[in-house]
Amino acid sequence: MLQVTTVAQAAQAANRGIDVIIAQGGEAGRYCGEVSTMALLPQVVGAVSPAPVVATGGIFDGRGIAAALMLGAVGVNMGTRFIACTEAPAPEECKRAITEAKSEDSVKVDVINDISPLPGTVGFPPCRARCRRLS
Repeated sequence: MLQVTTVAQAAQAANRGIDVIIAQGGEAGRYCGEVSTMALLPQVVGAVSPAPVVATGGIFDGRGIAAALMLGAVGVNMGTRFIACTEAPAPEECKRAITEAKSEDSVKVDVINDISPLPGTVGFPPCRARCRRLS
């Protein structure tokens, strides 16, 4: 399995024999690409068919799962949403912040390279963070 953020990465992965390709859209937490999940997904599916594609990024309920499946995904990967489940060891305040967040409460940040640069590399891509708006 390989997670990709562009169609070009997906095509290269398929050509190298990757069994499952994970199309990660820009809504994903942590490191993510620039293209939204629901725009990226059908393009990746078309580029790598018949290889199976899993969708990830911004999917948090049954509607998102249904949309991903209709766009050709064989399944979805959800991350942040599970932090808010009953079984997760996260503080209740954190869980509440996730479930009550609005779309504009999520921002991309590019500070990791300033904090911990990797010598001899191009560095880390931007990542997504959830922020509380100050009102």
